[in-house]
Amino acid sequence: MAIYNITGFQESKTIVDIAVWGNNIVDQTLFGSIIIGMFFIFFLSFKIKFDFIESILGSSFLCFILSLFLRQAGLINFMFVIGFLIIVALSTMLLFITKK
Repeated sequence: MAIYNITGFQESKTIVDIAVWGNNIVDQTLFGSIIIGMFFIFFLSFKIKFDFIESILGSSFLCFILSLFLRQAGLINFMFVIGFLIIVALSTMLLFITKK
């Protein structure tokens, strides 16, 4: 059974402090999991109107922008930014190849 230090939770004053405390407890993966979940939500909402490749392109671009802000705040790892940038680049190349 793991024992967590809840001093940071007791001393937090705002919801942002609680979110940062939770992110530190789970080794910086809380906001990473949230951004991956948002990727799938964006993808499914775009899939209603657009094709598969366009849906991946749009959702990965939005998550790339969000991950830049979260990285600047120090809440996620830089690999999320690189990962979404790679998905944007590959889906853009695939879109240009298939839409000729």
